[in-house]
Amino acid sequence: MSVYFILQAVLLGSFKEWMVCTIAIILCLLYCGLFYATYKGKLKSVITAAQLFTLSWIIGYVYLLGWDSGVQHFLFVILLCSLVTTYHSTKIRLLLALLYCSIRLLLFRNAMAREPILSIDFTSNCLIQILNTITIFSEITFLTSMFIKESQEMERKLVSYNEYIRELARKDALTGLMNRRSMLESIEEMLSSSPNNRSFCIAISDIDLFKSVNDSYGHEVGDAALKIISDYLENYMKKRGYVARWGGEEFLFVFHDGNGDEVKIELETMRAEIEKLDFSHISKDLHVTMTFGLEEYDPTKPIDTSITNADKKLYLGKNSGRNKVIF
Repeated sequence: MSVYFILQAVLLGSFKEWMVCTIAIILCLLYCGLFYATYKGKLKSVITAAQLFTLSWIIGYVYLLGWDSGVQHFLFVILLCSLVTTYHSTKIRLLLALLYCSIRLLLFRNAMAREPILSIDFTSNCLIQILNTITIFSEITFLTSMFIKESQEMERKLVSYNEYIRELARKDALTGLMNRRSMLESIEEMLSSSPNNRSFCIAISDIDLFKSVNDSYGHEVGDAALKIISDYLENYMKKRGYVARWGGEEFLFVFHDGNGDEVKIELETMRAEIEKLDFSHISKDLHVTMTFGLEEYDPTKPIDTSITNADKKLYLGKNSGRNKVIF
């Protein structure tokens, strides 16, 4: 708007329309003052003041120069500004739209009933019309572009946040592994893709005597150890299948390929490597072992049966010495 009034002052000054030129310079300075006020942290107040100020000079210009000057079209800019740059309720926005429409109709009625206060020549009037058209189209384009950009950015943030919430719902907070619900959903998806021909193995493991780790070293060390083990398990299971924290210090594994004998070899490797994990940075003499129960999935029975059988084998291993794989 400041640029608009500078150009208006230059154009009308060149045609010696000094009165309108002076008014344009004053309005330019007032808009500059409003712009400066935005840097004082009063943006909401400035937006309201700018709308009222713009409305005031539009009414004044129509009375001064008449309807043919085209300044009444700036009402559309104020309306758009009210719709996209404020946080009014829908009811308030509709009332503002009704208000601006009523003002435009009243201005038209009065303009048709009386002659303008100041008469300017045809060329000056045409130049003002051209300047008004360019300015109004530029402002509407700018406002709508900014609104669309902010809406798209808000949509992107909402999508990203929803993905983040969905990811949180699927993962265990401490270990970052899949949680029980997420694991069951993944198994159901896997089964639904080939319900009759799916061959895979289920394994359940438990950290041996983990309660004594918490009792001896504290829960902080216990949580750190659990995270180290979980990171190892997640890395080991890449391209092999899934691993989830099943509850407490228990983990459930799904091996995509291989029969029970082949997966047992994988679990023995895992068991031996866990026994050698380095925990020296959280406790000098801490080491852990794990026991595993392994079961081949039987497509003729519910998946819960395979999980239950793997769990039974886990407890068989724990009751027969721990740190072993039972198949």
